[in-house]
Amino acid sequence: MGKGNSLMVFTSFAASYPDAGEAPYLSKYVNIGTVRQAEVINFIAAPASNLWVYFTSKMSSYYSNNGIEVYIYWTASTAEANDVIWGAAFEYVVDGMLITADSFATAQTVTGTGNAGGSDYLQICNISFTNSQIDGIVAGSAFRMKFYCDTDDAGDTHTGIVMIHAIELRESV
Repeated sequence: MGKGNSLMVFTSFAASYPDAGEAPYLSKYVNIGTVRQAEVINFIAAPASNLWVYFTSKMSSYYSNNGIEVYIYWTASTAEANDVIWGAAFEYVVDGMLITADSFATAQTVTGTGNAGGSDYLQICNISFTNSQIDGIVAGSAFRMKFYCDTDDAGDTHTGIVMIHAIELRESV
């Protein structure tokens, strides 16, 4: 597979949410919503609380170990030009690993800016990862991705609901 090609796409159907014992959990801050009959993941602004979901998958057998671009397709429910800090971290799932403890590589982030001209306009931003920043995941291997809205970051100034329509993984160019 060539560089820049899509490896996989995640939607709300593929998401898993932290246990109720972990905060935040599928609750008033992270939940499933719908936009035009399509499910989305809602992240509702909450002070001093990262809002996250998890995706588990198998890396495409066409992946060439060139790193990953995580493309985030999102909208805001209110017309505001405020910033949203999106983050992601990867965990290589290998034989013999302790599955009761997380071992995610260091998260990377990107700032997405909402559309002040109106709500519900699709925004696309991306986060670049080197192969080492995705925990050394190789073609055909299992992995988890932790995806979050970093409301702990002072740069995250959004006040309403931001909705994830899809998250796409592409091979870096």
